[in-house]
Amino acid sequence: MDLVFRLRFVLLAFLLILSALAAFVMFRGGTMPVGVIFLGTASLAIAVVIGFVHLRQCGLAAAAAVAPLPGMIAAGPMVGDLAYSAHLAVYGFAAIVAAMSCADAVRCLLEGGSSNDAASLVVRRHAPPALLAAVAGSILVVGVSLARAPSAGLAVELIASTLSTLAVVFVALLVLPFSETFFVRANRSREARETIARTLGIVCEPRWALSGSGIVVVFATLGVFGFEAPSLSPLLLRVAAVWVAFAAAVLGLAWIFGRGWRDGLAVALALTMQTFVGLWLWGRAAGHLTATAFDELSIVSAVAMFLIASLLAHMRRMRDDVPTDARRWVIEQMGVAPWFAALSACGAIFPWILLHGSIATLMLLIVLGVAAAMLAMPALATALETVFRRRLSVERLYGRG
Repeated sequence: MDLVFRLRFVLLAFLLILSALAAFVMFRGGTMPVGVIFLGTASLAIAVVIGFVHLRQCGLAAAAAVAPLPGMIAAGPMVGDLAYSAHLAVYGFAAIVAAMSCADAVRCLLEGGSSNDAASLVVRRHAPPALLAAVAGSILVVGVSLARAPSAGLAVELIASTLSTLAVVFVALLVLPFSETFFVRANRSREARETIARTLGIVCEPRWALSGSGIVVVFATLGVFGFEAPSLSPLLLRVAAVWVAFAAAVLGLAWIFGRGWRDGLAVALALTMQTFVGLWLWGRAAGHLTATAFDELSIVSAVAMFLIASLLAHMRRMRDDVPTDARRWVIEQMGVAPWFAALSACGAIFPWILLHGSIATLMLLIVLGVAAAMLAMPALATALETVFRRRLSVERLYGRG
């Protein structure tokens, strides 16, 4: 083995040792319930199986499943007493980051890139949107918590799990071997899913976008008038103020990093729809809103922001293309990866329904966050492009023809 390859193993061993030390500090003097060990093992097993179906590489699937754990364990002493569902929501966010990073890495390998190229692609393409979404979600978590009881533990766990996810996936891509069998399996899987990927792109066709935008408005209306929380009205007012400020900031960032005010407004509307529908779903499932609902909704908003930021970052690299065409191409390139990522996160959460049935609502919220990013936001942006048309030069329209 050459020196670089040995250094990769040293880095991997260092991460494992740090995780072991953090686990020792976290669980020292206490006992781990047998039920938690059983459910955790079942969760990881399900996540690995779904990851293998998605990625077609056992080692990479295992790395994606366990990647969030070192950061979550390290943040354990600072988290305090949180509900299981809050920890599961953090794991779901980090698992989606891991799945999307690994999916892009596999695509890079299939297109002839090396392991080093795939690892660097994760850092360049997924680290900025993942960290941006984690920080934004943490700010939202802290802002909402200040409206009731100051607590930054969940925010620390969210950022720590994101960092550990990126680090573990990066090292795994450098260390793991990719055999000819992997390339055969992955290419066959990629070809079989191309039709589905092209189908997902129709959300960027004007007629489908207008219909989809109407559906988004219906769901948003249902969410606004559907949930009831009379006992939390003072809390809701304070939380609403935080959410309005957050939505304004998101609108500005999307306008700056997107391709104009249409993308920014589409992002704000999609996140608003996701929030109101999430509140309605939680109210229907639990019968009333609790503080945990706002924690979960904040993290699910981070899931949507990560996927939206990834989509907008892809589009920024296609400045010369018509926005609607660029948006459709990016969605087709992302393909089924966001949905497999959501399936992996929901699969890992599924065994924990045994603790409380309301955890099933978290699974619905994660799917809702992915739908808001990959369906609602592109549909709204395309509809706005259709209604309020851009003035494009002849060179821009036909220069790439």
